[in-house]
Amino acid sequence: MLKNNVKLTLIPMIFCVLFFSVAGPAFATPAGQDVTLPNGLVIDRWMLQSDGQTVANCLGQTFSQYGNKTMQEMVNFIYVDPYAASASDAQNRFFEAVDAANPPFDTSVWHTGGYTSYIEDTLYQQQPASPYGAFADKSFYESNIHHFRTWGPYLYQGAWYTIVATSTESYIWYEFTHVWVSFNSARDTLLSGLLTSPIDPGFVQLASVNLQNQIPTSNPTLTTGDFDGVTVVVQSPAAINMDPD
Repeated sequence: MLKNNVKLTLIPMIFCVLFFSVAGPAFATPAGQDVTLPNGLVIDRWMLQSDGQTVANCLGQTFSQYGNKTMQEMVNFIYVDPYAASASDAQNRFFEAVDAANPPFDTSVWHTGGYTSYIEDTLYQQQPASPYGAFADKSFYESNIHHFRTWGPYLYQGAWYTIVATSTESYIWYEFTHVWVSFNSARDTLLSGLLTSPIDPGFVQLASVNLQNQIPTSNPTLTTGDFDGVTVVVQSPAAINMDPD
C-alpha cells in the first residue's frame, strides 16, 4: 500500500517538473502593478527584482535632492516590431537596431542583472542576460552612462512588443558602485539614437503613453526622480539594414 501511495504521489510531482521545465512557470501580474495600453495590451509599469514582485529601487540608494526617498525604477520605453517573423527574430532585430543607434548601445558588464517584468501574465527575464547586466552606450567606469534592460518580445495584434527600462548612471570609483543620475536622459538618448540611426528607412516614433508610474512628490517615502511620466513608443522599420543598397 505504501509503495502505491508513493507512486501516486510521484506522478503529479513528475508531471509538474516536466511541465515547468518545458513551459515555464505561470505567473499573474501583482494587483495594481500593470497598466493597459490604448490598444488593450497589458504591461508592467515597473522593472522588478528577480522575485517578480518587488519593484527595483536603485539598490536601495536614496537621494537628498529627492528628500532621501526610495527610488522606484519604471518602464519608460516601448519598442514595437510588426515585421519580425518570430520571437527570436524580434529579439535579434532589436539588438541589431540598438547596436546601430547613434550612439550605439552594446552589452555591458558590471551592471546589476536578474531583473524581471511582465507583459500580460508572462513574467520575462531581462535581456541582456547574465553575465551582462545591461545595454549601455559607454563603459561601466564612465560618467553619465545611458543604459537599459528589456523584457519580451510579446506578440500582440500582429506586432512584437518589447518593454524597456532606461536610466542614466555614473560610476563612483572610490565606492566601486554606480549611482543613479536620471531616467529622462537615458530614455531620450535611446529615442534620439534610434531616430537618427543610419538604418534606412528609419524608425518611427509613435504616440507616447502614460503608464501611470510617475510617483507624485507628495508621496512621503517613494520617488521616481526626474521622470516626467512619458513613456515613448518607437516602431521598427521593415528592414534592419544599415546599407539600403
